[in-house]
Amino acid sequence: RYTKAREKLFQEREDRLNTLGMVWDPLADAWELAFSKLVAYKAQNEDVLVPADFVTTDDDFKLGIWLSHQRTIKAKGRLSQERVARLNALGMV
Repeated sequence: RYTKAREKLFQEREDRLNTLGMVWDPLADAWELAFSKLVAYKAQNEDVLVPADFVTTDDDFKLGIWLSHQRTIKAKGRLSQERVARLNALGMV
């Protein structure tokens, strides 16, 4: 990750790591995973009014806490516009 971030990773090595499923940005990957859980919640419940104590049954992910945190960092102006738009598209309030 360090070498790739500084654009010093040879393309061949990057391709080989990608083939193995290398995660280049773990924080972005974790956000995407949580967002996909929110999408699944909406598909099942028709809204994103997730209770604060809601935990997913398949992997015990604290979706309610995650969404609350997204609202907090949005209010502080620290959530990217792209993420705000994606959450708003789902109906986040």
